[in-house]
Amino acid sequence: SKEFDLGVIKLLEAFDKFYEEIKMINDISIIISADHGQIETDLSKKNYLNEILPEIKNYLMKNKNGDFMSPGGYCRDLFLIVKENYLEEVKKIIKDKLKDSVYVFTYDELIDIGFFKKNNKRLMDRCGNLLIIPKENNNIWWYEKGFFEVLFKGVHGGASISEMEILFLYYR
Repeated sequence: SKEFDLGVIKLLEAFDKFYEEIKMINDISIIISADHGQIETDLSKKNYLNEILPEIKNYLMKNKNGDFMSPGGYCRDLFLIVKENYLEEVKKIIKDKLKDSVYVFTYDELIDIGFFKKNNKRLMDRCGNLLIIPKENNNIWWYEKGFFEVLFKGVHGGASISEMEILFLYYR
């Protein structure tokens, strides 16, 4: 967008000004990086799992109030907490229905392929036991008006090259 382009120009101009101001310092290095990349998704094609598969709620764990456990992540990495006895069945249902647009993994499979570290209870508690990762620039999320919606064109969290490779600037 024009706004983004102007923002980048302002940032680069600010860097130029900063570098000019610190020229007199002889021993300085500046590293600029990010913790993830970004990908542009198509907001005209919003894919909501609970609308595509309304019965999915029947397979999700419930909290102490009897409400289903909310999904985690966002539209590039949808985490579900599925009842253990239905985990493989839910994985198959999602794979069959959305085979052209998503990958589906159990948490244990992600450990086996090295995507997650072994024995990370905090991550397991946070992620749930089923991860859905959109292919290419697709998205998959959960819909609840005003609470769970795909709103952003530029997102991250998936496993595409654009999301995994990061910016690294070095100035000395």
